[in-house]
Amino acid sequence: MVTGISSEYRVAVWVVGSCVAMVASMATAGELDQQLRLQQPTLLHALPVGDAALSTPQINRADLRATGDGVIAGVISGGSDTCSLAVVTSLPVGPAGMPSLVTIAGDNSTVTNNDCASFGNTWWEAFQITECATVTLDFCGTTPQRTPDYTGLATDCGCTEVVFPAAANRADCGDNNLTVRYEGLAPGTYYYPVFSNAGSAIGAYTMHLSAETSALCMGACCDQTNGICSDNIDVAACAGPNQTYLNQGACCEMDCLPTGTEFDALNVSLLSRVPLADFTTAPTEANEAWGYVSPSSREYAIIGLECAVAFVEVTDPINPVIVAEIPGPCSIWRDMAIFQERAYNVIESTGNGLQIMDLSSIDSGIVTLEATTFPGGLTTAHNITVNEDTGFAYAVGADTNPGIVALDLSTPANPPVAGNWSDATVHDVLVVSYTSGPYAGREIAFASSSSSGLKIVDVTDKANMITRSTVLYPNTSITHAAWLSEDRRFLFLGDEGD
Repeated sequence: MVTGISSEYRVAVWVVGSCVAMVASMATAGELDQQLRLQQPTLLHALPVGDAALSTPQINRADLRATGDGVIAGVISGGSDTCSLAVVTSLPVGPAGMPSLVTIAGDNSTVTNNDCASFGNTWWEAFQITECATVTLDFCGTTPQRTPDYTGLATDCGCTEVVFPAAANRADCGDNNLTVRYEGLAPGTYYYPVFSNAGSAIGAYTMHLSAETSALCMGACCDQTNGICSDNIDVAACAGPNQTYLNQGACCEMDCLPTGTEFDALNVSLLSRVPLADFTTAPTEANEAWGYVSPSSREYAIIGLECAVAFVEVTDPINPVIVAEIPGPCSIWRDMAIFQERAYNVIESTGNGLQIMDLSSIDSGIVTLEATTFPGGLTTAHNITVNEDTGFAYAVGADTNPGIVALDLSTPANPPVAGNWSDATVHDVLVVSYTSGPYAGREIAFASSSSSGLKIVDVTDKANMITRSTVLYPNTSITHAAWLSEDRRFLFLGDEGD
């Protein structure tokens, strides 16, 4: 998990070839390769959920009739040029792979009414489903051919809300007639406009409707009640967090932010959101996130709130559950780290010290404040990290030392100070152990040191922590945080002020 780097920052990437090459460079030249690749943040756009899996399957009606699979209804005729008078056809939902089939015979030759000004003269067909489903609509076999470029379904006769399919789900039957699929359609009544304007096909037609259950109805964005939804120019903006509206593609239900805008992301789907209002300590802001996996493999998010640390189970990421909140002095800066079954929390608020929280019963919904200690007189710190390989914690930006304070976690409920490094004021630090190369067996800290740039420090000997390299770069302003790629070939750095 990477924390402390946001889209506000430029990102600097050092290409070091390998961790061995990087350490060798530090040992021989005393400096890291400073050829930087800077990338300005770009506006990210939401990707529709499930687009990669979208296709337009053709339903073999002959096979349906021959095998008896699915649910087949007879020919129904009940359309009208007045939306509210259209007979609503009940569309059964078949199991996945065995869709139902309903055939509707219609004729739009006698349209005189204009229910929705934006649609013009329209003949209406209506259908209803009682559970979330994927619905396919087509005019296969009809003459003259029906190839309208409009494929929306109105959810009411006022046409105030319209459902559109993803573009990949619009095709033809092979005879120039329209076929379209609506993924994860929510239960309800839908009205389809058969246009009768100039240029539209006029006369008798045959419409086929089929419905089947869909995995999208049970995934992160959909359920049997709400169906699938997404952004749409014909749909008003969300009214608030976790509001739903109907549409195709992605999920406004979770992607809707309090501002009414969408969650913009590239290759990331927002599965759920826990508003600040859901926490009992009534925070107005949050300031940090970390993670913990219990011995039983259940997953938890640890959130720094304004006046507390919160623990949220995210084992089921679609349905997060707030487990506990441990109150503490209020501050907009709070940071947590994990070692074994304990969470260590520091705050930039006088008198807090080091909070130690017992996570051994978190699976039972219990988190307790085990102790509050003041190692070496430390009462405040900006950040803390743990190297789980060595069992040491490192507090930075503390009132006793603005650099690095090493804490020995072999006494986990009351860790003593093992050493100090004070060459610069540190905002955040990443500490790793090397197992190969010239620095095998060494513990290296990458200390983001504000205007002093990146400090690379050998912290193996806590009594004699040594600066191995200082890295500055164009427009160094507030070196904020850094993180290594998993193979340790790249170091990603964020500058808060650049």
